[in-house]
Amino acid sequence: MRLKSKEEIEIEFAKAYMQAQSIEEVADTLVGLANTINTRDLAAFERSWKGENATILSMKGRDISKEIYETAQDLIRVAVSIKSSAEIIYKAEKAAVLMACS
Repeated sequence: MRLKSKEEIEIEFAKAYMQAQSIEEVADTLVGLANTINTRDLAAFERSWKGENATILSMKGRDISKEIYETAQDLIRVAVSIKSSAEIIYKAEKAAVLMACS
């Protein structure tokens, strides 16, 4: 196995970190969407429709909002895992380079 250069290690770490940040941005967008569905859209819907079907659809909207929020939380966990793994690999590869150079 070929030892990576310091530059390659830095670039790969930066790429992983940027990917994790992109995932966090998607998660933030999803949280905003879930919050919007919960407040504005469902309130307007409930004012406009009455009856049993309105209640059922409103409950479905809340369920979907909850699922979106849970998906966002999963994405945040993935991003944290990517960052953590990237840091571990970065430190290990940097240590290997130092050992090889000494």
